[in-house]
Amino acid sequence: GEVPRRDPGTIVSLSGKIKPKDYVNIGAHAFGKITYLYVKEVEHVKKGQLLARLENVQPTMDLASTRSQLESSRYDDAAAQATYNQAVLDLDRAKADFQQKQLDYQRGKELFNQQLIAKSDYDTRVAAFEMSKSQLAQAQSKILQAKAQSESPKGHKAQTGPQPRPAPRGRS
Repeated sequence: GEVPRRDPGTIVSLSGKIKPKDYVNIGAHAFGKITYLYVKEVEHVKKGQLLARLENVQPTMDLASTRSQLESSRYDDAAAQATYNQAVLDLDRAKADFQQKQLDYQRGKELFNQQLIAKSDYDTRVAAFEMSKSQLAQAQSKILQAKAQSESPKGHKAQTGPQPRPAPRGRS
């Protein structure tokens, strides 16, 4: 049958969003304040076209951080060198003490064998000689520790320099 025309008597209203057919989300590889916009909203753009200029914040922060790490490494290196120098002095002192205690021990042994000193005096010399041997070994060990510490900051300094970026991978 035939449909008669009538006035619907009501108005239909709908809400929604109008979206473009092609929608592209734009981002940046760095962060910072936009200092200049080269395009206006709804303006058509081409691939590779410069859209905006950003404030140069990230590289400045990276440089400040690297400088701080380098300065810290310099202080660490100086402290490690001072520790090493002190360990060398301690080793020299321990060697001299060891030689003196060794001579004192040998004299005491001869005197004790000739029964010219008491056993307690000889035992004191033996104990002092043994302690001096231990202190010499400890001083030698401190030298090794100080060497390891003085080399550690140098490795740290090498790490603060520019790091090579890995080569981009192709698709397989």
